[in-house]
Amino acid sequence: KPLLARLRAPKYFPLDYKQLCFSEYEKSVKDRAHFPSLFIAKKGTHVPLHTDNHMTRFWVMQLSGKQHWRFFPPSEFWRFNPKSSERQYYPFMFEADTMNPDFQRHPGLNGALGYETVLKPGEMLFVPEAWAHQVFTIEDSISVSANWVDEHNLQKHINFLEHTMQYQGPRSVRRTKRRLEIYKSVFVPFSRPAKSVMDVNPTWDVFWKRHFMKHMSVPEHLDEWIEKGIDKP
Repeated sequence: KPLLARLRAPKYFPLDYKQLCFSEYEKSVKDRAHFPSLFIAKKGTHVPLHTDNHMTRFWVMQLSGKQHWRFFPPSEFWRFNPKSSERQYYPFMFEADTMNPDFQRHPGLNGALGYETVLKPGEMLFVPEAWAHQVFTIEDSISVSANWVDEHNLQKHINFLEHTMQYQGPRSVRRTKRRLEIYKSVFVPFSRPAKSVMDVNPTWDVFWKRHFMKHMSVPEHLDEWIEKGIDKP
């Protein structure tokens, strides 16, 4: 079987507002989102300290090999010499290397509050929005990961979009405005699936189907609005 057919979406994260689709016309949305992501890394691969974009939280599932993860809350960012600009809502990249710390160049590293784990096959890691993380590949590895937005980080994601919109071109601004309309509509946030639904890890087809408005119960007067689609002017 293809790899995607053998994978299941984690039952702990049943909804992703970024994946909301509104009609058959919009099936391409999830394709452009590259969701989920597949990572293949050789032994010794090093991912520098960074945060993920859009104020999204993420999970990563280790399929093979081992990886050493270190991650840090935003309160510790000042220790890592963040690279930032006025366009950035929060730092994405940092100068410090927490795997091989240089305390003379970055004295703030001394006393940093962080967490670490060695992720092994069959294990999954959750990292909150805006947390910095660094990864070292101990063995040749394959993993699957996905960023998402739910009711817990929805407002932070909205704030991020409103900030970055001022630096976007006209077409991107239209898409962002449409996305903000969706997030601020009367039917978002959604109720989480019933516990009986959350007791199983769904296939990706089932997971995606949850995010098409045609399969959800919404007020009738919103049907025309939904049919416009997110990418239509």
